[in-house]
Amino acid sequence: MNYKWKIMSEVTIQVLGAGGEVGRSGILIKHKERALLLDYGTLTNDEVQFPLHVSPRNLSAVILSHAHLDHSGALPMLYASAKAPPLYSTIMTLELTDILLHDFMNISTSYLPFEEREVQRMFKHSIPITAGDSIDIDDFHVKFYDAGHIPGSLMVEVEVNNKRILYTGDFNTWETKLLKSAQIPDPGYDLVISESTYSGVEHPPRNDVEKKLIEISTATIENKGFVLIPAFSVGRSQEILSIFEEYNIPYTIYLDGMAKEVGSLFLQYPSFFKDYSLLKKALERAVWVNSNAQRKRIVERPNIVVTPAGMLKGGPAVYYMNKIVTVNKNSIILVSYQVPGTPGRKLYDERLWFMPNIKKDIKVEAAVEWLDFSSHCGHSQLKSFLTRIDPNKILLVHGEKQKASVLKSELEEHGINVELANNGYTIQI
Repeated sequence: MNYKWKIMSEVTIQVLGAGGEVGRSGILIKHKERALLLDYGTLTNDEVQFPLHVSPRNLSAVILSHAHLDHSGALPMLYASAKAPPLYSTIMTLELTDILLHDFMNISTSYLPFEEREVQRMFKHSIPITAGDSIDIDDFHVKFYDAGHIPGSLMVEVEVNNKRILYTGDFNTWETKLLKSAQIPDPGYDLVISESTYSGVEHPPRNDVEKKLIEISTATIENKGFVLIPAFSVGRSQEILSIFEEYNIPYTIYLDGMAKEVGSLFLQYPSFFKDYSLLKKALERAVWVNSNAQRKRIVERPNIVVTPAGMLKGGPAVYYMNKIVTVNKNSIILVSYQVPGTPGRKLYDERLWFMPNIKKDIKVEAAVEWLDFSSHCGHSQLKSFLTRIDPNKILLVHGEKQKASVLKSELEEHGINVELANNGYTIQI
């Protein structure tokens, strides 16, 4: 579906992606002949899926809320033509996006409609901003808020034609070891476009989850077992290290995979973190794994390893899994959301692991735990945030429709007009 451009006085919003699904986010805000694009990501199941098409010719700018590929992965497609819109985001998000896009291109088994040239051109047109900044782009006045989701993440406020719009992107109103909570904008919006990822789901108190991590890890090591913590490279791995550091767990902790490159990047930007000194101590204390020979030595004795991939789809975590799953005194602690269909979800649901040497699934004897370290708002947080800013209308995206309908019903009880968006959904305000 192509967006049909018409000159009109109203403000038009179209959902290009993340309508009734988690992934390939894309929101288009148009006034007269100009438009802002907020995010342009991918959704990866069996193959890579992209948002609805938009031509860069009519874009005044692109604004990227944060680096995760479901918000950034399709952006290079916009930089293949002569017209290249400016890309606004934090320097942290731009640096992380560079890492994630290159990893995406290296490991993708699907065709990607862009190459290195488009990625480099995209970054040439990038303009770093920070939370708290306000900028004017054509008729659009744009303000940025800290989203508390991952380092560098933003919520985006757009004022145009006397209309005030908030796009939350992904956000979190609870503090973590790494980040402060999201900033809460002042009420008075005509429209809020909000994520609804965890509608209907409550997260346990963070302190309880942290203590559970320490308890499981300590008990496993004291029982001469091995602890594997598959974790996302961006944020989650470094948060787990920071928890171990704060609790002063007296064991050697190893860091492996792309989480090392991200950790090095984090150390260059202290202002993005709630407690940079804790993060720095955690990264300095961890032993960074740099070779297969080192991995072989590590896995032969009781140790703690934090490494991607968080859903066990690749990375060094797969090597460790192949070595430890048959021993019942070992522990695998999942600290990231496990998407249905991924090896991590199969491990958690069925306690099965595919062993490449025998080319079949085996029953996992090691203990498997999942701890809820989500970087998204839970149901109560979403409801509290949205009722507090009390907009005229809410558009729920980035969530499964069945779950988002629970939040919709409760918000409507507060007198708020709420819509669940499909991809292609268009409204005027």
